[in-house]
Amino acid sequence: MKYMTFNSSCSYAGLANLLEKYDVDTEDHLIALQMNLPYFFIKKNGYYLSGPMLQCARWFNLYLNPIGWEMKEKDVLREAVPNYLKEQHCAMLGIRISESAKHAMVYWKHDQQGFHFINNKHKDDRCEAYLCFSEEELLEKLDDTTMIATLHKCEPHEVNIDMHLRTSLETLSDMKKALDAFLSSEREPNEVRARLNILFRPIFLDGIGMMQMIGETKLADDMSSLQTSLMQLVRSNARAIPYDYVSKDLLHQVIDRLILLVERRIATLVH
Repeated sequence: MKYMTFNSSCSYAGLANLLEKYDVDTEDHLIALQMNLPYFFIKKNGYYLSGPMLQCARWFNLYLNPIGWEMKEKDVLREAVPNYLKEQHCAMLGIRISESAKHAMVYWKHDQQGFHFINNKHKDDRCEAYLCFSEEELLEKLDDTTMIATLHKCEPHEVNIDMHLRTSLETLSDMKKALDAFLSSEREPNEVRARLNILFRPIFLDGIGMMQMIGETKLADDMSSLQTSLMQLVRSNARAIPYDYVSKDLLHQVIDRLILLVERRIATLVH
């Protein structure tokens, strides 16, 4: 079994576990590094996303296509999921673990006991590594429609990383303006909490692990400082101007250094 080695990496560990079923040996952080994940920033449906939040076939194929694999995704109605899984060698899907949260798990076999899953987790987590659900239990843990990912062999081919890096530059510049606009005005506590996953996550959470992964420890430490100050604001439960808590200068420095990292990555790939 392949374990999660960075924050929120259940789908990346899931991909490593899928590949292991086809005798391909890798790890979640190796996948992230080889596909240039730490340098990707996007805006989708109003959310700023980076790192482990980029977790669909579009992104995973940046790693898979050059090694001769392709991920395909299919929307399957809840009632059809059990029979669909029985037809697969293995597959990855989101299993509901609470009313508000889903977790990527890897289906790998069905027998008289039920449907067997690899529960992607950190090595030291106390939760079970392998889970088995009856058909009824499985159906209770699914949405009305479930996206199921499977792997398929293909001819190895190069992918366009440059396009994604240039999108990252645009996204970082846009995010800087959006953060300035939000942090400069007085905000209610609920306004700040509502933006945590929409606006703050790439810089104040996911970016920390990404920068640690590529050895940018100073940048990761500065992001952690920004996270600490933002959490102080959240815990204060007070109406305030966020920039009274969060350093505007440090935030701008962090984003400017991220832009520089992406620009350097583009230059490296060109040469």
